Formats: sequence, structure tokens, C-alpha cells
Amino acid sequence: MADDRDDAAVRLDRRVAEAADAWLTDPRDTGVYARLVAAVTERRAVLDAAPTAVEAAGPAEAVEVPADADPDDDPDDDPDDEPAVPLRPVGADLVGDPRAVLDRLRRG
Repeated sequence: MADDRDDAAVRLDRRVAEAADAWLTDPRDTGVYARLVAAVTERRAVLDAAPTAVEAAGPAEAVEVPADADPDDDPDDDPDDEPAVPLRPVGADLVGDPRAVLDRLRRG
């Protein structure tokens, strides 16, 4: 059963790739684009219907969580951690003459 699903996924992947290649060759061809959309839609339907590896393996062992645990409390999310690069407002580098802005962005 899993082999059949894998074979179908491989066929669908190939079909999507071929349709994408055809569309990239001629992006104005609406028939080719429709074929790409149909292939992607079919692939998504098959993948959404396939059980995940966890579901296929069966129920996992229960992990005990304290009753007073905060679901938003992430031990890796330390508010004292500083970002590696200082945060700046979006667009802070986009002020001034457009040509000068592009030159600054291209230099990094």
C-alpha cells in the first residue's frame, strides 16, 4: 500500500515538473498553465490524503506536561537574547535618491 502511494507521488512529482517546465518555456500559453495548476492540485490532494509518518507509525508515547505549564512558554525563546544583527525598521535603507539606494543595496 505504501509502495503504491510512493509510486503515485513519484508520478505526480514528475507530472508537476513536466508541466512547470512547459509553462516556463511558454508562460503565455493558458493551456499549459491550466495543466500545471491541475497537476499541482492533484498532487496536493494525494499528499493531503496520505498519512504522515507519525500517523503511520501509530500513537506516540505520552509526554507528561505540568498542569500549570504555559503553552506559550518556550525554553529556547529567551527575551534577553539579543539578535545577531540589530533590528531596523523596514525601509530604513530605502531613503533618498533611488539610484543611490540601489547602489548601497548592491554593495551590501
